[in-house]
Amino acid sequence: MGNLKVRVWDVKHGNAIFVRTPNNKNLVYDLGRGDYSENSEDRSPLETLYGHYKIRDIHYLVITHPHRDHIDDILNLDKFNLVSLHRPVLP
Repeated sequence: MGNLKVRVWDVKHGNAIFVRTPNNKNLVYDLGRGDYSENSEDRSPLETLYGHYKIRDIHYLVITHPHRDHIDDILNLDKFNLVSLHRPVLP
């Protein structure tokens, strides 16, 4: 079995989080854009996952709520094979 890997981006008023589980499942929580830890307003966490980490499959994508700081990087999602999307059901 592998290791648990976690990467967190500080994206404006929230976080974008990537988790690779020990059984090699890729989880992404929220799709904010920017990275205050690197002083970058335009950092794309999804582009980093695709280009630097060579991730192609997202097994679980969780969108906690539909505010811009949680979905701003959504246009880069088309590069990935998305297996499962979890989002709140709005009334």
